Amino acid sequence: MELEKIPDQVLVRILEAIQERIDDGEANLDEDPFHSTNMEMLENVCGYFGIELNDFTDKSFFVKLYKDNPNFETEPIKRPTLETYDVLHSESLREYKTQFYNTRMNSYYPLDKNIMYDLQSSGEYEYWEGSHFDTDYHDTEVTEDRVESIEKVKRR
Repeated sequence: MELEKIPDQVLVRILEAIQERIDDGEANLDEDPFHSTNMEMLENVCGYFGIELNDFTDKSFFVKLYKDNPNFETEPIKRPTLETYDVLHSESLREYKTQFYNTRMNSYYPLDKNIMYDLQSSGEYEYWEGSHFDTDYHDTEVTEDRVESIEKVKRR
């Protein structure tokens, strides 16, 4: 169902049902409106009216509807407007991987692993100066993530 096409009288009944559950202490849309308890309450209320909330956008419609209509019993319904946002999110992570490098070296003496480790210790051989040609990823661990910025996209 397209949420924008729900008649005002049905929206008022939905708002009454939401307010009733808030008054009963079942939910609190003023603090942490998208907490799972509040989302479950919205799904139950809307489901009673035959409205399936398919995703966050649908749920945000009813949260905004509730927030924008504190006097829904006495004033005309103010319908939410769909907005678009760009969200920049960063993550710090630890990658466990094996990288492979190929280095072509000239030597009069036959090279072996021990010689290469000796050359590496003395600084005469730096494997990362070779050409990186492959990476095997073993595991990744996110150590931190955060929302860096949120910007409303301007409509044209």
